[in-house]
Amino acid sequence: MIRTGLVALIGGVLSVGAVVAAPPASAVTYPSCNGADWQTVWVGGFPLEFQAPVVTSSGTLNCVLGSGNQGSAVKALQKEIKQTYYVNLGYSQANISADSIYGADTKAAVKKIQTIHGVTPKDGIYGPKTRAKMCWSDSDIPSVYACGIL
Repeated sequence: MIRTGLVALIGGVLSVGAVVAAPPASAVTYPSCNGADWQTVWVGGFPLEFQAPVVTSSGTLNCVLGSGNQGSAVKALQKEIKQTYYVNLGYSQANISADSIYGADTKAAVKKIQTIHGVTPKDGIYGPKTRAKMCWSDSDIPSVYACGIL
């Protein structure tokens, strides 16, 4: 007697007799941002340069920051929020200090950014969805900024 079964290669995993589904997007977890790195994005033929939170070991921008985080990643985010959303766009909730501590003011400013750009959930946590919609200001000419570029 010969037995046959379903054998499939799904997402790099050999599966016998079963179909393996990818986890829902909401189940994806990201590491904490632990540093900041310079980003250069070309917008309309001109370079826009700024610092953004990253995971220093890999350089990935796909990371998160939230209440209680501290350090250079938080400070880079706070500087960007204040310059772009308070100085350039006039949102009073973005008038935060760059103290390197992700506290209540930073969380409220991130919630405001999420509201402005339609990011859900509006939880005050900086992550890939918020980063992808945020506006970023040029380090040399701070009044120049672009949105949705990362």
